[in-house]
Amino acid sequence: MKRLRLFVFLMIMLLSVSANAALIDNGNGTVTQIKSDGSMLMWLKDANYAGTTGYVSYNDYYDTYSTGGSMTWGNAMYWADTLSFAGYDDWRLPASPPGEMEDLYYNEGVTASTPGPFTNLYDPDPTHGVSYWYSRESETCPGCGAYFFMFNGGVVMEDWKYHERKAWAVRTVVPEPISSILFVTGGATFGIRGFFRKRKQRT
Repeated sequence: MKRLRLFVFLMIMLLSVSANAALIDNGNGTVTQIKSDGSMLMWLKDANYAGTTGYVSYNDYYDTYSTGGSMTWGNAMYWADTLSFAGYDDWRLPASPPGEMEDLYYNEGVTASTPGPFTNLYDPDPTHGVSYWYSRESETCPGCGAYFFMFNGGVVMEDWKYHERKAWAVRTVVPEPISSILFVTGGATFGIRGFFRKRKQRT
């Protein structure tokens, strides 16, 4: 019985540590961010996944093609909305406000030089900065401008939509109902109890 209590205690501690972790590498190309309010976001681990996969983006303003991951705001919105990855198809560009990329930068310490669990959070042109489109359009000119975030300075700025910046996909994680969690943990406890009971009968 003492062994069972110790095992259950260790399991609870392990779950508590996992629940309090801010950034969790899921091992499938995604990273889950657990915010202080308990809400969760899932990010692509590769911050330049479009460039890594050679996604072709056409800029009709300049009549040019790009495969490095930079794209116009409209193309970035389309790329994220149609992305299917790790079994999910509800990806999108980060929202601002509330400033989901700002939250990564200021609360989780994710920068161009310290990306944490993320990869390819950089821009080969140091004069351009590590900048990613937000889904938020400009208030002064919604049809022509949109916001972006720079990971090498923590700055939110506006730019013309036909200019090219990186796109980083994110999705909102809907937590499992508490009843399901209790069912799983209850089943695990019952199984552990049965294991030790059988072991005791054998000895």
